[in-house]
Amino acid sequence: MKTAIIYHSDFKHYDFGENHPLHGNRYAALPGIFASQSIRGHKPDLTFVTPNAASREVVNLVHGEDYLELLDSLNERGGFLSMDTPIHPGIYDIAKLFSGAGILAGRLVVENIFQKAIVLGGGAHHAGFDFGGGFCLINDIAITVEYLRQFYGLKKIAIIDLDAHCGNGTQDIFYEDSDILCIDIHEDPLYLFPGTGFEAQVGLRGGKGYTVNIPLPPGSGDDNSLYFIDEICIPIITEFMPQLIIVFGGIDGHFADPLSHLNMTLNGFFKQMHIIVKS
Repeated sequence: MKTAIIYHSDFKHYDFGENHPLHGNRYAALPGIFASQSIRGHKPDLTFVTPNAASREVVNLVHGEDYLELLDSLNERGGFLSMDTPIHPGIYDIAKLFSGAGILAGRLVVENIFQKAIVLGGGAHHAGFDFGGGFCLINDIAITVEYLRQFYGLKKIAIIDLDAHCGNGTQDIFYEDSDILCIDIHEDPLYLFPGTGFEAQVGLRGGKGYTVNIPLPPGSGDDNSLYFIDEICIPIITEFMPQLIIVFGGIDGHFADPLSHLNMTLNGFFKQMHIIVKS
C-alpha cells in the first residue's frame, strides 16, 4: 500500500522556546527515523513529499478575518496568543505550512495517488474559528476538511482525534455540522486541559449526534482506548460511511509524557492505528 510522508525541513521552526513543552527538535529528528534501515526494510513504499504553505484565502475558510489579523500582527512583533502559547516572529508562517501539508495529504488520497498520507507533525486541534491556545494557532485539520469540501466536493468526512487532550477547536468549528463526524478519545476533561469533551457534548442543532466524546480516566492504559475504538468508533464510522477519514494520532497519552496521565505505550499507539486502518 503506497504511503506518502508529508514533511518539510521548516517544520522544526514550530518552536515555542527552550523552556516550553513543545519545541522543534521533535520535527528535526523525524527524517532520520523514517530513513532508518529497520523502517525502510518493512515499509519500502514510503515516499516523502514536500508541502507548500496554505494561502490566506484557504485559512479564511475556517478562521475569522479579525482573528487572522491578530495572528499577522503577532507574527511580526511577537507576543502571546494565550498564556501557554507564546508567539515568536515567523511561527504563524510555519502553522500555515502545516495547514498546507494537511491539504496536500488530503489531495493525494482523494486523487488516488496514494492510499494513505501522513503529515509528520501538526494537528492544531485547540484552534477554533476566532481563538487559539494550547500550542495551536490555526486548525490545520479543519482547514484540510474545508479545502476538500470546497474544491473537491467531498460531502462526508470523519475525524478521529486520539490526542490525550480534547480537540475543542475542531469540535467548535463543526459542532452544528452533520456532514463532519468528530470522534474524540481523550483523558477525562476534569483532569486535563482544555476542560471540555464530556460525553454529553454531542453537537448542536443539525450537528447533534455528530460529535462523539469518549473521555478516559487517568491511568487508563492501552486496553481502554483500544476497546472503545473497536466497540464504539468503528461501528459509528461504518454507519456514517465517510468518503475520507482523517486521524489525528497525538502521542501525548504516552506514559512518559509530563502533561497527561493516560499511561499508554508505543504498542498501544500502533494498535490504535492498526484497528482504524484495517476497518
